Amino acid sequence: MARLLNATCRAVLFLAVSVAAAAPADRITRPVDPSRTRIVPGHLRSAAQPLFDAGQADPAMALDYIVLLVKPSQAQQSDLERMLVDQQNPASPMFRRWLTPEQFADRFGLSAGDEAKISRWLTSAGFNLLRHSRSRNWIAFRGTAGQVASALG
Repeated sequence: MARLLNATCRAVLFLAVSVAAAAPADRITRPVDPSRTRIVPGHLRSAAQPLFDAGQADPAMALDYIVLLVKPSQAQQSDLERMLVDQQNPASPMFRRWLTPEQFADRFGLSAGDEAKISRWLTSAGFNLLRHSRSRNWIAFRGTAGQVASALG
């Protein structure tokens, strides 16, 4: 029994140290500048083709729920893929050790500082913030088509 308890304590300590050591660092190092934005390949749905383009939206059109999804860093993505394999491996101390959304955020999400920077930028662009994900990998907001065009180019 003591041996099992000792192994469990080691696994919990390993998990706590892993999560603490992997806390995300700030990645946003300067103010957001819309003139420096770029189109990310693969961001459009396959149905979004010129054939179906109905033209520019009315700038006053309300967009009630917009989600800004943030991609994890390469290191976070690699760590996430490793963790998912370990959670399915009975020989791993991470076997079936699921994370809460907050633990996921601390390991794979935005840093609290970056989330605050993005929130301030969205607010300064006139958007109304609706929700922050507990996993710190997306922010929901609302605004108009004109605000989106202005803020995102």
